[in-house]
Amino acid sequence: MRFHFATVPVHGSAEVELELNVFLGSHRVLRVERHLVADSAESVWAICVSYTDATSHHATSYDLTSPGRSGPWRKERVDYKEILGASEFATFARLRESRKVTGSGCAVECSPGLRLSGSRTWWP
Repeated sequence: MRFHFATVPVHGSAEVELELNVFLGSHRVLRVERHLVADSAESVWAICVSYTDATSHHATSYDLTSPGRSGPWRKERVDYKEILGASEFATFARLRESRKVTGSGCAVECSPGLRLSGSRTWWP
């Protein structure tokens, strides 16, 4: 495990934020700790990132347009419409819709805004 430390100014931090986002997107992040260092106009976020370089790659390959889907450990989305034939895709779509309906019927409301269904948790 390795560590990366950064300070992000509370005001006027666009460039530093971009650098941090590129770093986070190009490494397998294990944990991020943030603390606000309050000093009026000089306030900053002190950030400690724990990461592993087992899957790190060059930051230039990080796609800032879709940070949730990029990175070497992320699987690319599969377009089943291109892979399956017309009749197979129709069956797949029907089963997928049936699964969505069944899953939404099993959802348990446990607190405002939090919904549990199966092994996943969603925040609206």
